Amino acid sequence: MIVYVQRKLREDQLAPGEVIPKQLDGVPTDVVVMDSAQDRQSDENEHRFIDYVKLHKEIVRASSRNVPVTSRDRDVGEVAIVEDDPNHSFLVPAHHDVDWVGAYQKFRLTHPDNYDFVTFWSDFEVDCRCGAFYCGLVNPTRGINWSACIAGGRAGWHSSRLQGFMYFIREDDAALLQEIGHHWMAYTGFRNQPGNARTSYEICLDNKPGHWSSYFDNIIRANGSRVPNAAKSPKAFTNAFVLLTRDAPSAVARAREIDRIRARMSEQFATATGYGMQLSTSL
Repeated sequence: MIVYVQRKLREDQLAPGEVIPKQLDGVPTDVVVMDSAQDRQSDENEHRFIDYVKLHKEIVRASSRNVPVTSRDRDVGEVAIVEDDPNHSFLVPAHHDVDWVGAYQKFRLTHPDNYDFVTFWSDFEVDCRCGAFYCGLVNPTRGINWSACIAGGRAGWHSSRLQGFMYFIREDDAALLQEIGHHWMAYTGFRNQPGNARTSYEICLDNKPGHWSSYFDNIIRANGSRVPNAAKSPKAFTNAFVLLTRDAPSAVARAREIDRIRARMSEQFATATGYGMQLSTSL
């Protein structure tokens, strides 16, 4: 059982009722300092409170996983089918959830470290009430009021390139652009006048924090200059599409459907950025 706190103190600095016991009903506990909020609100709270690498290690230890079997994993078009083999490489059945680190690492057994983003789909139920989500691991850009959603960045993911991952239930093209757009666009605040304090990015938003409208203004004045600047910033990114499944042969038809969705994304991404950026979705 992991207890997340904003600040970790020595036991002699705490009142008796504030000390987390070493065990709760025989279950070992651990106290972990959560990442700072960085001005993000409810839409990313669930990611900030989850240490995916620690969760992965605990699941591996509890399940005594063996080396994953990749013989049934395959590519269909430009979509990678990754099977949760009998060793349970990534599925957490009791919670309708996925060990995302385990899923990514199994994908990496058959694919190189060539991707800035990975978009996951599944043909089994996952507890995702919003229909899709984005989780950032690393973002080298400054001046957009953004930093990684979760503590630790990509340490423990066995990647030197991955910047974030997404999961989708929804299939509409706008949702695909919106989720990856969180990486660059969602949290910039602004100032009405040079001497004013920065107004929260929430003022600019249509519905809830992290989902933007067209009313941003005076962003550099509030957030500082963008680093790297527009001329020197990366213009090309890669995004792998991965279908998670319990049974690889039966997932082929679904992979073909997702491949059609994937094929549209590169052009739509280019259009949405005024052809200023490119997103490759091929494997």
